[in-house]
Amino acid sequence: MAAAAAMLFVGSSVGVTEQLVGYPVLAGQAIRYAVAGLLLVGFGVLTGRLVRPMPEELVRLAILGTIGLAGFNVALVLALRRADPEPVGVIVGGVPLALALLGPWQTRQRPRLGLLAGAAGAVLGAVLVQGAGDASATGVAFALAALVAEVAFTLFAVPLLPRLGAVTVAAAGCGFAAADLLLITFLINHSLDLPEPTVGQWWGLLYLAVVVTAFAFLLWYDAVARRGSAVAGLFAGLVPIGTLATAWLICGEAPEALELLGMLVVAIAITGGLVAGSRRPEASVAARDERGR
Repeated sequence: MAAAAAMLFVGSSVGVTEQLVGYPVLAGQAIRYAVAGLLLVGFGVLTGRLVRPMPEELVRLAILGTIGLAGFNVALVLALRRADPEPVGVIVGGVPLALALLGPWQTRQRPRLGLLAGAAGAVLGAVLVQGAGDASATGVAFALAALVAEVAFTLFAVPLLPRLGAVTVAAAGCGFAAADLLLITFLINHSLDLPEPTVGQWWGLLYLAVVVTAFAFLLWYDAVARRGSAVAGLFAGLVPIGTLATAWLICGEAPEALELLGMLVVAIAITGGLVAGSRRPEASVAARDERGR
């Protein structure tokens, strides 16, 4: 449920970002991550869930924020300048399959066929939902870079979550990302004199910071800590469904037949993948050991 809610919230951001048209993209993302980071720190202090990272953990957190968040935004902006949104979304939508392959490898396990099949089905459903479009070779390359960054956002967090927890990892990642994006904005504009957001832009930024970042990141990292990146990664297929649902609720744009078919494929694929991933290999080994005693 946490992973599903997180990805649906992330999908809802597409409709909300229309409120930010005309505002500098990277500067807006920097504000988003800065506000989210402060909220997470405050939440961590109030709940006693903020943990001081060790030096080597700080390095990992810096990489997570720089590549997984700031790098993702930069790559996505560059990709969308050279390709239609549909092919970019299809490529970045390969996250479930990438995590189903790389998640087990990170923990020195073999990928499970059932999870791979479920992840492939989720990607196929996302393709049906998003459709096709034109893209240059450069646009495809930047979209692939965004995919790598999105996968890094999860995989770099996996070894940190057991000790630091979701609150600390999410807060630190947002802090590093905000600093990186402000630095990039300064290097591009030679100034940090940012325009004052309009009322609509402030509402959009606050929604992205509070719901899509602070709340969704907590849910996502909690799901990854509980079930692992491969199982949680299945739910990344819900991102385009969240986008469709938001468009339906806000703009009254009902899904077309192919989009509904894609949503059905995603639902079936996630269900099948969850069934396949419901029995953990380590649990099976422990059970055999117990029977042996």
